[in-house]
Amino acid sequence: METIQVTIEINGEVEQNDKSGIEDAIYDALKQLDYDVERVQLRFVS
Repeated sequence: METIQVTIEINGEVEQNDKSGIEDAIYDALKQLDYDVERVQLRFVS
C-alpha cells in the first residue's frame, strides 16, 4: 500500500494547544482504517 500524506485546510480559529491533538486524532483514525500514513498536517487560512 502506498504511504499517504494528509493536509487539512481549516478556516477558523483553533486553540494552539488543540492543533497537535487534531493531527494525532486524524492520524490515528486513518491508521485504524489500515492506511500507511506518513504525515498529517493542518493548514490554517483566514
